[in-house]
Amino acid sequence: MEKPVFIPLKKVYYLQFANGMKKTEYRQYGRRWNEKVCRIGRSVLLSCGYGNKNRMRGIITDFRKVPVWKSLGGADYLINYGVTEIGPVAEIDIKIMQEEITMLAPEESEEAQKQQPTPQGQNGTAGKPQVAECSTSAIE
Repeated sequence: MEKPVFIPLKKVYYLQFANGMKKTEYRQYGRRWNEKVCRIGRSVLLSCGYGNKNRMRGIITDFRKVPVWKSLGGADYLINYGVTEIGPVAEIDIKIMQEEITMLAPEESEEAQKQQPTPQGQNGTAGKPQVAECSTSAIE
């Protein structure tokens, strides 16, 4: 059986997926985020950071390769990568399997809800790995 695509997220975006507010993830199109890797029907494992405490499973329902200026996540893409990295955006639609959601502790959830949620499509995670606020291990 094929391994699920691992997608680390910041806490606020993890909670948006868990609450059904967010359905699309935006990443920099390339070797890791393309039609072959993110094929429709493949399972995904969304993680709050890189720890293994808060995770949820989902299924890829659609994949689009979109020029940055046409993508709903294009503004975040430019913020993260700057003008030297202008390239296509991988838009990955994900359906969350409700029985697989692991929620944060209530006090952590309330803290995340106090933050101003971004509209769907503007998540700040376009492409490169993010150091999540809920993870104890940092990559960058």
